[in-house]
This record gives sequence, C-alpha cells and structure tokens, in this order.
Amino acid sequence: MVKRPSRKGSRGAKRPGNLSLLVICCLIVACAAVAYAVTRPGANIGPEPQQTQVNSTGTATVATDPPVACTVETTICGTVHVTGAGPISYGVFRAGKTPADLVLMEVGGPGANALARTDRQTLGLPTQIDKYDVLLINEPWVSATATRECTRAMTEFTKSVILASTPSAKPIGAQCSLPVWTQDRYTTALKAVLAQLGRPLAGIVGHSYGALPAAAAALAFPHAWLILNAPIATPDTPGSEVMSQRIKSINQELDRSYQSHCAALGLDCGSAGHEIAEKAISTITTVTVPSRANALSKGDFAAAIIGSLYGLGENATWLWTTIAKIASLDEVTRAQVARMADQILMRYGDNQISERLAAFIKGTCNSYQQWPIQRPSGAVLHTFFDHVTYQCGLAAPASSPWDVRNLRARPRNACVYSNLTDPVTPSIWAHKWVEIFGDDVAANTYTHQGHTTLSVALKLTQDNSCALLNGDTR
Repeated sequence: MVKRPSRKGSRGAKRPGNLSLLVICCLIVACAAVAYAVTRPGANIGPEPQQTQVNSTGTATVATDPPVACTVETTICGTVHVTGAGPISYGVFRAGKTPADLVLMEVGGPGANALARTDRQTLGLPTQIDKYDVLLINEPWVSATATRECTRAMTEFTKSVILASTPSAKPIGAQCSLPVWTQDRYTTALKAVLAQLGRPLAGIVGHSYGALPAAAAALAFPHAWLILNAPIATPDTPGSEVMSQRIKSINQELDRSYQSHCAALGLDCGSAGHEIAEKAISTITTVTVPSRANALSKGDFAAAIIGSLYGLGENATWLWTTIAKIASLDEVTRAQVARMADQILMRYGDNQISERLAAFIKGTCNSYQQWPIQRPSGAVLHTFFDHVTYQCGLAAPASSPWDVRNLRARPRNACVYSNLTDPVTPSIWAHKWVEIFGDDVAANTYTHQGHTTLSVALKLTQDNSCALLNGDTR
C-alpha cells in the first residue's frame, strides 16, 4: 500500500503546539540570548510535541496534520507502508530545481519527529552537503495511535520522575503498542522509500541516536558513503552501561562547567558542579509558576538541568545562576525552568504527555539488552535516567534488534566525529564505533560544550581526516 510522493502538503494546516520561547527549528542551534538558549530540546526530543485527542473509545489518536516539512512547496513528500510499523512518512529537501544525488539524514531520537522541520538549514549539515538532496524518514510512532492505558502509563512515569519518588511499576513497553524501529523494519522502509522515489542512495549521515538506523542503511546500501557525528552507544553495549556512562558524562561536564564559571559568578569553587546541583534541587518541595496550573517539583529542576546540557556553552551562566538562586527565582526564570523540563519530559498543553515519551523509552530499551531491574541511585539529578533504566528492566529484550558487526566489510570508507566533552553521547561510544569500522574509518575529534551538529563539529575539528568532507565523495 503506497501513497505517491507529492510536492507539498495542504496549506493552512494547524501545527502542533510549541513549548519553546521561540520556534525551535533545529535540535541544537546556538542562540544569542540565554533566555532562549535554555529552552532548547535534546537530541532525542524534536522541536514540536505531537498533539493527541482522546476519543469516546478511550483511544488517543495522533493529529493527522501534514508534517511541517511537507508544507514547504519544494519538499517532496510521500508515505510507504511497512509491516509491523505501519505508514511511514518521508520528505526530501531539495538542493535545487533539478534532482541531485540523495543523502539520507538520521537526525536522532528515539522519539524524534524528523519532518517537524521547515527547511534543510535546520538540520545542521555542513556546506559540503549543500549540493545533495536530503532525505528524512519519520519514526513509526508518528503515524501510530496510543491507547488510554498507554497514556496512563506515561503519566505515572512522569509523575514518579518529577516527584523523584519510587519508579512506576507500570511497564510502558507493555502498555504502549506504539511501534519503534528495528533494523529489519528500518531497512524495509528505506528500501521502499527509495523504490518509490526511483533514486539511488549516495550518502548517509547519522547524528546521535541516528547512528543506529544510519548504520543499518549503510549495511543495506554498502556503496553509499557514511558519516556519524556524536553517535549513540553501539548495540552490543549492555543497557546498564549505556545509562551509567551517560550519567558519568553528565557529572563530568557539570563539574567542568562549574569550575569554569564559579569564580566569575562569585560562587564557591571548592565543590564539584554535580554535587552543587544535586544539593540545590534536593531542597525543592514545590515552586509555583503563575502561567501554569501545576507547580514545579525537584524532578522538574533535575530535568531542566539535563536539558541545559545540550547547549551547555550558551546555557552555563543561566544554569549556575539559577542553581545559586534556586530558593528565590523570579517568574521569568521559573517559567524557563518549566519549559526546559517540559522538553525533556515531553509535556505539552495542560500537563499532557506526548506519545514521543513512550517512543523514546521503548526505542531506548529495545535497542540494547542486559537491563537490570534496579531501584534509583538516590541522586535526584539522575532521576529521569534511573527511571528509564527501571522501565527497560521491566521489558528487557533478549537481544538488540540492531546488528552492525559487518560494517567493517563495507567497500566504502566511513567517518566518525566525536566530541570529547559531550554530556549527551560520551566520546567512549564513538570509540566503539571506530573499533567496529576498523582501519578504513576516518576518526575525528573536537571539543564543544554541549551536544552539537555535524556542521559545528566540522568547524571545530582540527586536521579533518574525512575525505568525504574534504571534497571527495566519489
């Protein structure tokens, strides 16, 4: 069952609500003012939450408005149907009036809405990619429905996180039937999209979690070139290690940031940054926000701190000033904390939870194995990740649906870019990818305070060894 490609979506469609202080066009974009920078979402959180409505049967249905990308006249859009995943929508941002070589861009996730972008500039690709048409493929959950039981499970999860209480024992994986990617589903979808377009695949770019589907695409199309930036952990990494390494990177970068700013802000430089943050948010009971019906709890502040790390270089002054004054925040700062927490916890409207939360948890849990059922570490700052780990332990897969071991046999070289100070995807994960590729990989490192795009990574990389981004894409 195939819907033919169209040049654009219908005009005048109502777009889902946006939680940010500004329209966020990209996952990581440098903002001039801290008041705006602090509201940026993470790599696994798209710019616009998915709206839902609950009908009389108790089924929450995803809004059917055309994807934002498909309201742009020059974008080519279409839909393919994949068994087990349902309808999969895609879009092609064109380089010019005539078709150009096609590059697949995997923006991250899980729980991302790739087509919630207005143009290719929001993708953070370097100018070397300007000559290509860029293909985006939405995750399966975007076109799926969520039952009332799923909504209740997500609500209970979020409540336990914001209160930093005992994790919810209601398994989202079992309660939510929203489909997520597996390697087989993704490869089937990609092949169907390319067949519908009638075009070959010249190259592949994978950012953050997008490294997993990008690697699957590279195995299915071995003659396409491949670039990974700030990649997620390889699928053979135990789930428990994925979370522990993520938490370790959070602590390290909070410590590094605090030591860089404490003196200038007149703060005590004798303690570690993550300890300062933990002590501050642990004192929170509730904090009211005039524009919101629900007060903020300590878990909201923890989520806001996690959110600030995605653009830590721009957010650091705001972050440490907020933590220092946490007992007497003004209304503007409280509203900023609320919006940042919303983005991480995937809330919208009147404390409603987006389906992308279930997609994020299911996609994370299903991508790795060896998830222990363990209680939280006790640190409020790590509550969100502790509770995700607990959810994964409730429905741990026997094995990962991703298998990238054969990447070494590809005839085309690959490039991997790693941020040595990334608080979201630790550089140790990129090192594992380099080991898988073997001698043919071009490994590059850079330093950036946050989790950033390939375009920024390339500018910060000294002695770039990636021939693909040095003009050679033969």
